[in-house]
Amino acid sequence: MAILGILFLQGFIFFIPETIFNLSEPSKLKKFDSLKNKLSLNGYNKLISSDLSDADMLILGKLEVGLKVENWYKINSLTVEDYAKKIDCEKYLLSKLVNSHYNLRFTELVNVYRIEFIKEEIKKGAAKGITLEGLSEEAGFNSRTTFYNAFVKKEGISPLEFLKMNHH
Repeated sequence: MAILGILFLQGFIFFIPETIFNLSEPSKLKKFDSLKNKLSLNGYNKLISSDLSDADMLILGKLEVGLKVENWYKINSLTVEDYAKKIDCEKYLLSKLVNSHYNLRFTELVNVYRIEFIKEEIKKGAAKGITLEGLSEEAGFNSRTTFYNAFVKKEGISPLEFLKMNHH
């Protein structure tokens, strides 16, 4: 009976994340929707193809909740294997789904979230009290070079140029 209760709760968590993660609070819901819209506008959220199974959609849903709500991208030590374990699927399947759904490699998707976080922090003025390198570490990047290369690839300008353009 306890196992049935746990399975029901797990299904409930992943099908109604706004209830579990208290997304009814305006600030959290706004942040969740804002990031979702930014990713869509930047071409990182293709329409879900009709050939995805319910199980595949559930895996992608769990991944998005982990990235958007729980901010897993900030944990720089997490590997694709760790993400797969967190959402209870195989590494190869997670990589395949990310590649087919977002047209990105897994690490590129995680870096998109990291870069969006950094951009938001810069726009809010948070970069005034911290270096870009410190901000990149807070976002989950392991190295300055990885951060710089990922930022330039996604934004087309360096992080310093972005900072200067958004300096208040």
